[in-house]
Amino acid sequence: TQTYFGRAPNASDFGPDGVNPLAEFGLLPNLILGTGTEFTGGYGNLFDTGLITNQTSVSKIESFSVYGEMNYRMSEAVTLTLGARFTEDEKTLTNELLGTLFSGAAAPITGSDKRDKVTPKVGLQWRPNEQSMVYGSVTTGFKGAGFAALNNITGEVTKFDEETVTAFEVGYKGTLADGRVRLDTSVYFYDYEDMQSTVQFAEGPITTNLDEVEVKGLDFALEWVPKDMLSLFLNANFTDSEVTSYTGPDLFDPTAYGLGTVSIVGNPLPRSPEESVNAGARYTFDLGSSGLLTIGGSVAYTSDYNHTQFGNILMTPSYAIGNANLTWMSASGLTSINAFVRNVSDKEYLHTSFFTDAFGVLQFPGAPRTVGVQIRVNID
Repeated sequence: TQTYFGRAPNASDFGPDGVNPLAEFGLLPNLILGTGTEFTGGYGNLFDTGLITNQTSVSKIESFSVYGEMNYRMSEAVTLTLGARFTEDEKTLTNELLGTLFSGAAAPITGSDKRDKVTPKVGLQWRPNEQSMVYGSVTTGFKGAGFAALNNITGEVTKFDEETVTAFEVGYKGTLADGRVRLDTSVYFYDYEDMQSTVQFAEGPITTNLDEVEVKGLDFALEWVPKDMLSLFLNANFTDSEVTSYTGPDLFDPTAYGLGTVSIVGNPLPRSPEESVNAGARYTFDLGSSGLLTIGGSVAYTSDYNHTQFGNILMTPSYAIGNANLTWMSASGLTSINAFVRNVSDKEYLHTSFFTDAFGVLQFPGAPRTVGVQIRVNID
């Protein structure tokens, strides 16, 4: 039996001519959700399905944590760090369906969940000299379970499990060339279990758990002062994320329900570009008793990235944004005026996008060219 929002289609879904009046406004697509089948007889009745509702959700979160850390100097150059955090989360949710255009109120649905966990940390730092440090760490993290209000049709409350992560990191921090070069770099690997993520079901986007997710990458930050008053910098991040296991409820590609359920295993995480690079320069003019004047500019590059778990259905192509600023600071350092231009070329790009349900996409463009002035006065 084909279902339409949990029931079989019937004659009441259509007008006398077999077409719902809302169809001419493009409000309802020709789909039967949950089956991936196109219904050619007409358009479903948006009101009869209960899509238009009056619904209230009230959530309460109580969180308590205690953290401790100890540093033990094993030698003049080597320090061992041990730490642990105890976290207790308690969440309650009341979801009340007050009614639709064609039905009355339903009894409130409530849920509660209480979790606690101890997450340890261990780190090791080696300082071969006063200007450099090599470090490594293994850190665990925890995010409590919670609730997600399901679609407006049923008012039901779904539950997602707690999320845990084990993070491995090795890095170097130091100054070189008589202090004119500062270098910070690290490689990392994050192993997630039951990552909490909003994914697309037939009913719409719902928070659930991705069984296993791996994220690995490289962070790099370099600052070079080739001469007094001139500073050049380069920051970069390279990330590779992948969903390695998912055994939860069936997922549907919102743009191709006819294909049925789809797999997201092997896909990257949403809004996780593989490359992000920011490079720029600053030069400061010494005005003597009149203070300092600094002129600066930068270019930020972001590689293309997806907005969903379904590959490149909703994608932001790679883009670059230029920024510029001019800052004056008084000789006392107590007053400064900063004039800035962000997104100098007024580049248009899609910042965030997601499916609200089978009927629409909510999109947020990136900030346009922005010009402004900031004035700061510090009281000594």
